[in-house]
Amino acid sequence: MSKPANRGKRFRDELMKSLRMLRVWRHCFDNTGHVQGPKRPGDLMGTWWGHSVLLEAKETHTPSIPFSRVEPHQVRHLERQAMPPSNGIALVAIRWCVPRQPRCFLVPVDIWTGLAAGLDRKSLPLPDGKRPEGVLEVFRSRVRPEEEPGLNELVWDLRPVLDLMVMLCLAKTRTARPEILSEEDAP
Repeated sequence: MSKPANRGKRFRDELMKSLRMLRVWRHCFDNTGHVQGPKRPGDLMGTWWGHSVLLEAKETHTPSIPFSRVEPHQVRHLERQAMPPSNGIALVAIRWCVPRQPRCFLVPVDIWTGLAAGLDRKSLPLPDGKRPEGVLEVFRSRVRPEEEPGLNELVWDLRPVLDLMVMLCLAKTRTARPEILSEEDAP
């Protein structure tokens, strides 16, 4: 059975639109599948406040997403992104296609791999109350005309999760390499 060619394309497009609205996001590439050659590390890559960010986008119509939907080479790329020395941000982005009310979640790669390694799970549940800790929900918000003239679109607001991930990366760097901090930044 072959994979649908456009599976998740709508979600990648939604994420790209959301990321374009963020002033400090610097876009590196999006994996459209039209380029011949080696596989790219993820669907979207860029920087947020100077931190490298890699997103792997997945879409599901069921109340859970199988861990097998993120292929082993994709997991390896995400894990490398989050490793020292770069300590980048690596997230699995999930769009749960609930009729008339889609929901979006971002899962840090360490949470994803930890849950996938658990012997009692084959999928990640998405409904409230069943969703594991560390799976971060992203909400939609309107881009205000004063922020972007001429736009008043409803987009996924990735800012809170990306800001949280940057803070976690900084904390990890402070712990691992205290000698690189200036006296003002030291705790």
